[in-house]
Amino acid sequence: MSTGPLHDLAESTESMAVLDGPADFLTATASKLTADEETRRLLTGEALGTHLHPASVHLPIGTAISALIVDLLAGEEGNTSAGILSAASLATAVPSILSGFADYGRIRELPVRRLGAAHALANVAGNTLNLTSLLARMSGSRGTARGGLLAAVAAFGVGGLLGGHLAHSEGAPEETAEL
Repeated sequence: MSTGPLHDLAESTESMAVLDGPADFLTATASKLTADEETRRLLTGEALGTHLHPASVHLPIGTAISALIVDLLAGEEGNTSAGILSAASLATAVPSILSGFADYGRIRELPVRRLGAAHALANVAGNTLNLTSLLARMSGSRGTARGGLLAAVAAFGVGGLLGGHLAHSEGAPEETAEL
């Protein structure tokens, strides 16, 4: 595939030493989470015969985007629906986070671990902003809720860009090429 500005942006994370601390934390956490073989097989998707993480990200991201669309287009009557969708996004993020940790635990090369850490941090930001948006919505601050939700969707977009680069350009996690 040809390079371009988004490819270059994703690839630039591989040389960012500032990501070494988060990468080490993610590696240690993934190791603990997947210490049990049955748990590892389930979380990677090996027990199911497919890669679980790429499949599991659609629901939390899709519901966050849906919440934003409802919030922007449905007027005041869409406020409750947008809140429900935001809450659903947060709840469905759990399997995605766990399967992401399991996949991350298989990455060995430091540059790819840095890229994975950047991917994880973008999604942590997305989920944190989504939660902040939901809390603002529940307290009656709809403008703040909208802004937080828009920022969450943008963070998920960055996370998706980095995750796509990780999976397709870097081939990570290496050991999951065949389940």
